[in-house]
Amino acid sequence: MPKVPQTHKDRRRAQILDSAFDVFLRLGYRDARMQDVLDQAHVSRGSLYDYFTSKREIFEAVLAQKDGDSLERLRELASGDRPVAPYVLSWTRTDDVLDEQAARWVRATVEFELSESENPAHGQRRLKRFEVFLSALTATLEAGVRRGEFEPALPCRVIARFLIVAQDGAAMGRMVMGEAFREGDEYGEALRHFVTSSLGITARRVRAGPTHRSQ
Repeated sequence: MPKVPQTHKDRRRAQILDSAFDVFLRLGYRDARMQDVLDQAHVSRGSLYDYFTSKREIFEAVLAQKDGDSLERLRELASGDRPVAPYVLSWTRTDDVLDEQAARWVRATVEFELSESENPAHGQRRLKRFEVFLSALTATLEAGVRRGEFEPALPCRVIARFLIVAQDGAAMGRMVMGEAFREGDEYGEALRHFVTSSLGITARRVRAGPTHRSQ
């Protein structure tokens, strides 16, 4: 029997994950079934189980994929020459806070976390995931400091921790409160005030971008 090329396996796995993401957005984690992923991906049961043996495994793989995209963006900003300030300020836009897809993904993630709340191994994975993001965002903010974009009033790690928790809280509020969370722009304004004051961002710095100091 001919060996299946690795590139084909990778494409099939990516197809399953893309389909699973759509299913979790539509149904949430609690109501999604393996059969829903099968139907969305148009693969056989045997093909699906070649890659994943449970809904939990699929969700963890989708989560890792989404995390990888976000972490890559942060690492590019930390190591490259692009300004950091516009990226950080983009977190304070009202349309980002109220993004429907993000809210649905948060709902699915919360349902997943609740289902795994009594699993000690998952608790360790959750903490590690938070620390990875905290380190990546801290490094990105510190890159902005080195480039002259920020003059922070607080340690970058403290600011990064607050930003992660604030964004998670905003998404949770959108999920729980629904349309009521849309009333006014107070959240975005408050977050922007914290970001600009804690990082020492001025309008001039945002327009001019990073300042490259000679070594």
